[in-house]
Amino acid sequence: MHLALLPPGLSLAAIAVALGAVSWILGRWRDLSPAVAGLVASALALDD
Repeated sequence: MHLALLPPGLSLAAIAVALGAVSWILGRWRDLSPAVAGLVASALALDD
């Protein structure tokens, strides 16, 4: 989906939500990183 296709207010809201999600993920990264590492490792193992 391209932001140009969205109404200006909606695209700004989408950007704000995305930035909020990214900052939340970065804030939780220390707690989530072992789980993410496990998921990545299992995904790579399934890929082979």
